[in-house]
Amino acid sequence: MTAEHIEVLVEEPSMEAFLHALLPRILPSGRTFQIHSFQGKSDLLGKLEARLRGYAAW
Repeated sequence: MTAEHIEVLVEEPSMEAFLHALLPRILPSGRTFQIHSFQGKSDLLGKLEARLRGYAAW
């Protein structure tokens, strides 16, 4: 199984910026990605359950 699209959840905007620079270099061509930044670990964990439910429906 090969993923065509990758969703990445990160705790802070600085990691989002880093991954925007890194992922295009390491992913095979044709792969897409989206990075979702949160305002710290507590924000990420607070919204994680709802986001995972959304991914399951997707």
